[in-house]
Amino acid sequence: MIESAEREEKRKWKEKILDGFILVDAAVRKIAALLPSDKKIRPPKPWDYYRSFEEEKESFEKQDQERQLEEYKEKRREYVAEANRRRQQGLL
Repeated sequence: MIESAEREEKRKWKEKILDGFILVDAAVRKIAALLPSDKKIRPPKPWDYYRSFEEEKESFEKQDQERQLEEYKEKRREYVAEANRRRQQGLL
């Protein structure tokens, strides 16, 4: 019973922190829109400050790697399609 209450308290604590980080993320995006586009600003993440978010960090990093891989694959497909188009037209 006590463990359940502790888990619930930890869940509520994490939700409260995540709510704050959502607000920070929104503010950073609005500020970044005012800056030159060559400046990349990365909003802080909860795991930058709290060790309790290690699982979320690992999950985020895995999803980010998968997203980057998909973007790479799509760019590669576009490159190959363009190269094939040029080759068929005799441009290469």
